[in-house]
Amino acid sequence: MSKNSTRIVLTALLPLAVMLGACNNHGPSPTSPPVTTNPPPPATTPQGPPAPVHEGYIYLPSSNGTGDDNELVAQKVTFDSPDDPAREALNALVAAKGTPLASGSELRGVKIEDGLATVNFSPEFKSNFHGSDTQEAQAINSILKTLGQFPTISKVQILVDNAAVDSLGGHFEISDPLDVIRTAVDAKQARVYHKAQSH
Repeated sequence: MSKNSTRIVLTALLPLAVMLGACNNHGPSPTSPPVTTNPPPPATTPQGPPAPVHEGYIYLPSSNGTGDDNELVAQKVTFDSPDDPAREALNALVAAKGTPLASGSELRGVKIEDGLATVNFSPEFKSNFHGSDTQEAQAINSILKTLGQFPTISKVQILVDNAAVDSLGGHFEISDPLDVIRTAVDAKQARVYHKAQSH
């Protein structure tokens, strides 16, 4: 093909290429919605406060038993302040007829954090206790079992007048946190820490 023929063909094709290019450069319509490549994050359900607890149990020595520390029976109680069931349960234990806690005992505070319930009693909790080793075990285990009904509590630190004490009546060590008692099997196996030297 001669140079003149090539120039004629290129000249004829040039307008066609310009038209095709113009058609391809229009782009999307101004009214077209933008394309979103990242989907929105999934909606999350907000976590509210725990549901109020309106009733529960306290654990008292069995009136038909021999006084053994394993013989603690459940007594159903209603909570006046269902938003603070651990405090309500311990207040009911303190006030209950037949409570193993010393007369004059008052609950000064309950703090629950990371599974540990720190329970603060008035000085009478210790000073007015004059029971045997069995009665001392009943008093301690009644607290551990009453708080054991709450799944957020796994251990209990007992304080008297905001301070840890070695023992309630000289028989069992309570200065360190104690495991709660959750079931009848736990109760049979439960033993509060005994002092190396019993009095």
